[in-house]
Amino acid sequence: MSIENQFAVGIIGVGNMGSALVRGIVNKSGIEAKKIIICDVDKVKVESLCRDLG
Repeated sequence: MSIENQFAVGIIGVGNMGSALVRGIVNKSGIEAKKIIICDVDKVKVESLCRDLG
């Protein structure tokens, strides 16, 4: 399966704005968290957001 078929949304940076965008997308759009790819230089932020969203 190609990466184009695996993810619906990509977010670069999961600080205050990026994490709010991801949470809003998951809570309001019906897109599953597993369909969102996120990237940040701070590994702890990425892991924390992934843990919070399941």
